[in-house]
Amino acid sequence: MSRSFAVFTAIILLLLYLCPIALAADLSTAPPPNIVQHKKTIKIYGTIFDEKRTPLRRITVKIGQATAKTNSHGRYSLKIKSGDYLIQVSRNKTVLDFDTMTFVNNTQLNLGIQLPSQN
Repeated sequence: MSRSFAVFTAIILLLLYLCPIALAADLSTAPPPNIVQHKKTIKIYGTIFDEKRTPLRRITVKIGQATAKTNSHGRYSLKIKSGDYLIQVSRNKTVLDFDTMTFVNNTQLNLGIQLPSQN
C-alpha cells in the first residue's frame, strides 16, 4: 500500500470519526425535527351535473376511502386528509368518471364535477 493511500485513508477515517461529533453538537442547539406531520382535514363539497348542467342525484363520489352520495340537488360533501387521491364518480356501482387529484392544506374545497356525455 502506498504512503499517499494510507494518508488518504487515515484522513477519511478521521473525518468519519469526527463528523458524528460535529453533527451531534449542531443538533443539540437545533429545535427537534417534526417527525410526525399531521395531515389537515379537508372538507370537500360540490355538485355533480351532466352536460346540460342538470344536477344528478344518487351519484356516489369516492375520494380515497371516503364516500358520499349526492342528494336530490346533486350535492355531496365529505372529509379527507390532505394527500394524493383517486376520485371516482359512479352510479349503481358503475364508474362513470375518475381522475386523480392532490389535496393540500385547504380546509374546504368546492369541487363541482361535470360528467361526460353518455353517447
